[in-house]
Parts: sequence; C-alpha cells; structure tokens
Amino acid sequence: MKAERRHDLKTNSLANALADFPTFMRVYGSRVILGVLIVALAGLLIYNYTNGKSTQENLAREALSTAQMDLASAKSDFGDLGELFQMIQQRPMLDARQREFVNNQIERVADKIRANASDAQKLLSDAVNSNDPAVKADAEVQRGNANLLLAGIPSLPGSTTRPSLNGERSKDDLLRSAEDSYNQVLHAPLNTNAEAVRNARFGLATIAEDRKDWDKAKQLYQQIIDDPSTPDLFKTQARGHQDELAEIQKPLLAGTQRPIGQLPDWGSFPAFSQPTSMPSTMPAMSASVPASTQPAATQPASSQP
Repeated sequence: MKAERRHDLKTNSLANALADFPTFMRVYGSRVILGVLIVALAGLLIYNYTNGKSTQENLAREALSTAQMDLASAKSDFGDLGELFQMIQQRPMLDARQREFVNNQIERVADKIRANASDAQKLLSDAVNSNDPAVKADAEVQRGNANLLLAGIPSLPGSTTRPSLNGERSKDDLLRSAEDSYNQVLHAPLNTNAEAVRNARFGLATIAEDRKDWDKAKQLYQQIIDDPSTPDLFKTQARGHQDELAEIQKPLLAGTQRPIGQLPDWGSFPAFSQPTSMPSTMPAMSASVPASTQPAATQPASSQP
C-alpha cells in the first residue's frame, strides 16, 4: 500500500507540473529562452575564438614557410649575381657589347632578388604577429636575413648615373633594419627559441664584421660558443669565424684585387635554411653568356697573396 501511495503521489506531482507548465512559460518563458540563447552564444564565441586563434597560428606558420622559400630562391639568385660580378673581374677585356650583356643580366638578377625579398617581407609581416613566440622569433630572423641579403647587393654598373638601380633603400638603412629584427630575438619572450637566438647572433656578427667592429663580432661568436644549447657543429663554425677575424682585418696590399668571385663590400650572412653562414667568396658557376659574345682570350684578375 505504501508503494502504491508513493507512486500515486509522484504521478500527481508530475501531472500538476505539466498542468502548470504553460503558466510557467507565460511568466518566465522569455527569460528561459534568453538564458538559453546567451549560453549558446557564449559557446559559439568560445568555439570561434579558439578555432580562429588556431587558424591564425596556422596561417602564420604557412606565411613563414613560404617566406623562407622565397628567401631561399633569392639566396640562389644572389649566387648568380656573384657569378656575374666574377665574370667582370675575370674578363676585363670584354668589349662594349659583351659588357652591356653582362650588365643587363646583373640588373635582371638584382631585380629578381629584390622581388623575392619583397614578397618574403610581406609574408613575414603576418608571421611576426603570431601569438607563438617561437614562430615570431623565426619570423624576425627571416626579416633580418631578407634585409641583410638586400644590403649585400653591391652598387650595380651604371648606378652612378642611374641611382635607382641600387634600389630604394640604402645599405646602411637595410643593415639597421636587419639589426633591429635580430635584436628582437634576443629579448623575452622570443629568446626562448634557442635556434632563432643562434641565427640572430650569427646575423648580428655578420653586420658587425661589415662595419669592421671586430670586437663586437668576436663577442657575438663567443656567445654562440658559450651557449650550452649550441650544437658542436655551430660552435666549431663560430670558432672558425673568430679565427678568420684576424685575417679579415688585414688590409689588402696596394695593387691587389679582391678574391675572384667575392662581391664588393660584402662579407657573409646567415643561411636561410640552416643556422650557418654563407662563405664570403661566392661559389664558381658557369656563366650564361652566349658563345658568340665570349672573348677569344681572357685575362684572370690577380689573386690576393
């Protein structure tokens, strides 16, 4: 009997609740609906924020990756530019037609380098806004590399009468921009990216060498060596650069020329695909001068003793 009584009470309570539900909805329905909408909207905003943040980070990483490819292409073109300057040094007896051809090629390659670097800079402008300090640090290093690469383009033939051939920004301006980007990486929170810090120090050492600030360059290489996170490969490389500083400081003897293949006013800079430095002497490569325009004999420039 007691069980039946409890069942009847529950049934009556449910019936009463259902009977009162329309009245409850008339009084409180709008509040209930508003509450449900608020909860749903909050959930949607949280989802969109989380998903949007993830999408933004993915876009930043993609921009960084694409920029690195653009700079790798520009670096390859820089090698071609070194080859063309090498040709001028090796063949001082080029006639007017041959020299015009080479000069036109130099202008074409320099424009291509600047175009790739410009594309990379646009992409890196998005990457440096990443909320991930590691991504932002890598982006700053690449920005520094881009400006350092542009600063390494020497004065082009004919720029005395056509200054626009040398680009819109001066070498000093480009070096300052590169220096600013590298220095960003050495401070928190970007300095948690050890590889980026190492790359930045290599870049800053390159700038110091270009400015003939030998003590600062040596100090930066020593910081790379003393950093416990630096792999032995890069410690060895930094020591090698330190050993070369004494030779770099020696002035060229009167009557000697810059080593064949070395671009004027240019040293070395960090590679774009790994934290090593590009050798100051550009690798020798075959030149694409039509056979009909090649001179019958060449006279190599004297090498540095």
